[in-house]
Amino acid sequence: MKPMGIGQRKLVAVVRLAGVLLSLGVVLVAGSIFSRPDVYKKFSAWRVGGEYLGSEGVVLQDKRNNCGPAALKMVFDHYGISMTLAEIEKNVELTAKGSSMLALKEMAELHGLKAEGWRYTLEDFLKTQLPAIVFVHSDHFVVVDSITEGGEIFMRDPAVGRVKVDAKRLPTIWNGETLVFEKQKSARFVRPADLWRGKQ
Repeated sequence: MKPMGIGQRKLVAVVRLAGVLLSLGVVLVAGSIFSRPDVYKKFSAWRVGGEYLGSEGVVLQDKRNNCGPAALKMVFDHYGISMTLAEIEKNVELTAKGSSMLALKEMAELHGLKAEGWRYTLEDFLKTQLPAIVFVHSDHFVVVDSITEGGEIFMRDPAVGRVKVDAKRLPTIWNGETLVFEKQKSARFVRPADLWRGKQ
């Protein structure tokens, strides 16, 4: 193999530099696009076959692991139960991985809601009482608010905002795990601190 001449070495250096600059440009453009919240949210909704509808009325999670408390806060707001996101987080045993559906269920029951966890088929889910919390992507809680006769599901995602998804797409992100709620008729509200003190 013959050694490269000066001209060839310059050409190789220029090609390498162009490759580095092109890669850097792609990274900067992608970073710029995805640093704009609406673009990221629209992309996230599109990724699951949905449409981003804004963030009005959505309790957005402020940590990587608090989608469960944020979803429960939206359900509490629907039923007129006054509680902050921080109070909910404190009482659902939030771990680095988040919260469990059981912890959300127990918290809801402490505050006057009847809560039941189910593994629904899509057909059964389309008939359930809403709002409900569903577990999607095997690691994330969202609130489903309504389902139209045409099969459109309107949900509030604590990581994204309001999203509209075709019901046929739901099974691609959801394995049926659902937490449904109902207001108890004569609910007595008991604070967790009172339970620890034996005041029931």
